[in-house]
Amino acid sequence: MAAPGAFMGARLLMDRAYEGRNMVERVFNRMKHHRKAATRYDRLDATFLANLQLILITIQLKNTSKTN
Repeated sequence: MAAPGAFMGARLLMDRAYEGRNMVERVFNRMKHHRKAATRYDRLDATFLANLQLILITIQLKNTSKTN
């Protein structure tokens, strides 16, 4: 039989995993609002990745401007 505190430890790990997964899903959802990331018209992978980086930078800047 498992120790009584084992369930709470497992629950805490599941909650942290959920928080991380939820954050990643929210970032992808915000990225999809940018047409360039959702449709991928770029021919080169490097160009596509550069555009994704720019989109992530704009998302980060918007989030930091909201908190300040």
